[in-house]
Amino acid sequence: EDDAVSMVSTLPLFGAKTQAVPKRDYTLAELRLNNVEASRFLSPTDQTLNATKTRLGYAALAALAATTFTFHLSAWGIFGLASTTLFLLTADAVALNGAASFVLIDTAARTPVIGGGNYADRVLVHEAGHFLVAYTTGLLPKRYTLTALDALRKAVGQRLAAFCTNAPP
Repeated sequence: EDDAVSMVSTLPLFGAKTQAVPKRDYTLAELRLNNVEASRFLSPTDQTLNATKTRLGYAALAALAATTFTFHLSAWGIFGLASTTLFLLTADAVALNGAASFVLIDTAARTPVIGGGNYADRVLVHEAGHFLVAYTTGLLPKRYTLTALDALRKAVGQRLAAFCTNAPP
């Protein structure tokens, strides 16, 4: 915290209440007059995580098939393996709100083979945008995470520390 306080004096815009560029609302007619497509201002749709989720589903089916043929599973063995997998996915969705699945998908999307390689850069630029907005509004974040796995580690560590702190002697 002392480092953050000492940094404030070196940040010229920190806490500034004036807006450098005045806000102006444009009408659709003005945008069309200047050959600006209004739809380009909408948030882009990112299909990286959906594609990664699909690829992981195919990989799980391939793993099920490979396990079936390698260990010569019966129909009941295949049913048991598939049921266990579906139970774990459902338990994650209900109890953990999909956190374990998201950690797996986010980690896989960061690999060049599955995710294509640019997902991590886009997340980095996105989070830098959050930092820039916080900086210009006068807020300094105390911590940040760039991966779902890192966020999970920090959250579990905080919960464990809170549990140990609040535990009766």
